[in-house]
Amino acid sequence: MYVGEGEAELREAFRKARYAAPSIIFVDELDMLVGKRGGGVGENSSDDTSSRLLSTFLNEMDGLELAGGILVLATTNRPGSIDSALIRPGRFDLTVYVPPPDLLGRIAALKIHSRRIPLASDVDLDTLAKVTERYTGAELEAVCREAAMSALREDIEKASEVAMRHFEAAVRGVVPMLSEEMLEKYASWPPRKR
Repeated sequence: MYVGEGEAELREAFRKARYAAPSIIFVDELDMLVGKRGGGVGENSSDDTSSRLLSTFLNEMDGLELAGGILVLATTNRPGSIDSALIRPGRFDLTVYVPPPDLLGRIAALKIHSRRIPLASDVDLDTLAKVTERYTGAELEAVCREAAMSALREDIEKASEVAMRHFEAAVRGVVPMLSEEMLEKYASWPPRKR
């Protein structure tokens, strides 16, 4: 990507949204596009690019009030990396915490991710869901994939089913990235002034 290309693409996305209004602009992993200012140094550093992208994004967001009919939604896995200028009133006014799946959500996710896996009769997804607290959907998918691979590695010739022992080994190997401390921090973000 050349200098200024990212900013031009960002302006073009907002231009298209204004033209097609009412419309929604969805930004996945906002922190990767426009992080906090002041992280690095150097005229051509990635921090310089990030700063220009953030400036462009802020300018485009500020221009949306006049346009009307445009909703900007964004996700992040790292809320602490979002520049505070983005979460002031008039830009991203509302934050919604989406926690990892609860027990029923984990059961549903395990069913979805194991639907194409031939399961042995001893596999109990409810039990697996109980031992995977704090696992994200992606981590539950990894558990299912690793269980299937474990069965194949065990005996590629006879691997017709994936057994509970394969899932148990997969759970031991796929460690949840979210700690209790992180969950509490995310649930209270953004910090509110009193």
